[in-house]
Amino acid sequence: MTREKRMEELNRAFVHAIASHADCTCEHTSVDIDSVDVTLKAAGFAEPGCLRSPALEIQLKATTVAGADGDTFSIRIPRKNYEELRVETAIPRLLVVLHLPENDAEWLELTAEHMISRKCAYWLNLLGKADIEGDQDRITVYMPRQQRFTPEALKGMMRRASRKERL
Repeated sequence: MTREKRMEELNRAFVHAIASHADCTCEHTSVDIDSVDVTLKAAGFAEPGCLRSPALEIQLKATTVAGADGDTFSIRIPRKNYEELRVETAIPRLLVVLHLPENDAEWLELTAEHMISRKCAYWLNLLGKADIEGDQDRITVYMPRQQRFTPEALKGMMRRASRKERL
């Protein structure tokens, strides 16, 4: 398996673990033709006056290069993904980027006591972002480090999605 494929599979596992901890289901897309790798659903979630069972569609990316320390880090994504994530859809869409250590051996540690995944994932809503002029194949996006993809963040996103609020 290539390094990139291993990164992709770890990202799927990471998002699945976060979703499970947040009481959400995680459905993996078998063929990604619409910039959706997984769909997360808060099955059974219901608040008075809100939509029941909200869902989010996720485009997954992973990187070992996160740039200098700061409030954001950049990642280049295919133009197709950028275009499909920035338009309004029936189910809200997010970009989730797993930031991994450069050294493959540090990605995951397993013992009888714990399973540790090094670094973490971040989320970004590209809805409404500007059209990019020119013929660039890849677009640079900036991931806010305060938007970590955690069970608490996912629960909050599901609440906002159920109220039809912007994520």
